[in-house]
Amino acid sequence: MTDDKFYKVRPLIQHLNQVNKPKYSQEFYSIDEVMIPYYGRHSSKQFIKGKPIRFGFKVWAACTADGFLLHAEPYCGSYTNISDTGLGQGPNVVMELVKRINLEAGQHVVFDNLFTSVPLLEKLGDQGIGATGTLREDRLSGAPVMAKKVMEKKTRGYMEEAFTGCISVVKWKDNKAVAVGSNKERKTPVNKTKRWCKTEKKHVEIDMPHSVKVYNQNMGGVDIFDQQVSAYRIRMRSKKWWWPIFAWSVNAQVINAWQLYRKLGNNISLLDFIRHFAIAIMKGFGTSRVTPGPKKFPAGLAKDTVRYNGKQHWTMKGDQPNSRCRQCS
Repeated sequence: MTDDKFYKVRPLIQHLNQVNKPKYSQEFYSIDEVMIPYYGRHSSKQFIKGKPIRFGFKVWAACTADGFLLHAEPYCGSYTNISDTGLGQGPNVVMELVKRINLEAGQHVVFDNLFTSVPLLEKLGDQGIGATGTLREDRLSGAPVMAKKVMEKKTRGYMEEAFTGCISVVKWKDNKAVAVGSNKERKTPVNKTKRWCKTEKKHVEIDMPHSVKVYNQNMGGVDIFDQQVSAYRIRMRSKKWWWPIFAWSVNAQVINAWQLYRKLGNNISLLDFIRHFAIAIMKGFGTSRVTPGPKKFPAGLAKDTVRYNGKQHWTMKGDQPNSRCRQCS
């Protein structure tokens, strides 16, 4: 008996990860979690409060900044295929996916506060890999930055930067206080962004740290992919637990194929691409007859003089019982 709770779909997932390995180098990548909706019974089904999909299977996903899926790893508790680095679950996921997609020195990975910690940023920095992510208040590792309650009272656009080792920790007041850590990006150069002002009833410009700008521009890769998958999700239902994962895998590959097709200069909507894809698949399963069937000749109509002469044309037994009577047709 195997300990892998996804043993039925593991060969499919491994094949997709092999096919989706990066074929060209990019600078920015993002790591996040994806939910596959499932409402049945399974020991790996998750519940995440506040998510659009609350019940289902959780998948750790690595994507490019524009939403191309590179690697997916289903979460199944302690049996998840993730190596232990001693940094915690979130950093373990990041280190494993960075290794799976073969990130090299000079490339940059972005993730949210579920994964980010100062030791993780330091470890990625030792490998020459840039990393940026939002930080929770209990993961600042003693960086001398303003407390959250004090920062909330500052005006919008206020920022400060502190260092813990070689890691930059930037706190910025937007609608709420945000902390961003990075082993590559810093507070400067300060950028401008527009926010809606309730008192002035218009958009106003406020200051934004550079590390926050890098995070906002490149963190959405997994969210873009997830949004595209949910736009035209396969709706065929099944009572088998593995079916949602199989359908999600097909959706994921269609999204990846559409993105590659557009990179070749073909401007086509996702819906039209799915239609062409479905037609091509259906044509591939059509087969022609090896031996043609008997030709059917429609019986010709009898002349009106015969049809309306008032005589009862009783049927008679003939040599061809399946033929139609020319006189009675």
